[in-house]
Amino acid sequence: MRYLRRRLTLAALPLLLCGAAWAQNPCGYAFSITGQKLFEDHCAGCHGLDAKGHGQFAAEQRRPPADLTGITRRNNGEFPAERISEIIRQGGGIPGHETDQIMPVWGKVFNGECGPAFSRRAIVELKRYLEALQK
Repeated sequence: MRYLRRRLTLAALPLLLCGAAWAQNPCGYAFSITGQKLFEDHCAGCHGLDAKGHGQFAAEQRRPPADLTGITRRNNGEFPAERISEIIRQGGGIPGHETDQIMPVWGKVFNGECGPAFSRRAIVELKRYLEALQK
């Protein structure tokens, strides 16, 4: 009887863990999500898949989206990791769209849709991806 109970407990463990992960991440992204996938899903519409600012919605913006491959070059050869994380998290007051709206505040979006743990992870992954894109 003890053997059967242990086997059932071990068999149910993956289901419980998946359920816990889903509860922490209700939007359905895997916790191993990459910055590239997040960028493609949330940023490429304006910044383009190549991150050079030529996405399908770029022409609709009041100001053209930034070329994100030149962040380091524009910052005297240093990637401003904290500033980039802050811009993703809080919007950074970056103008965008055809109105006076600013770039979406992705920290709030991710937090509202996916929970705080995912939001923190997504911001880190996006920052890492942008850093890897630097020319």
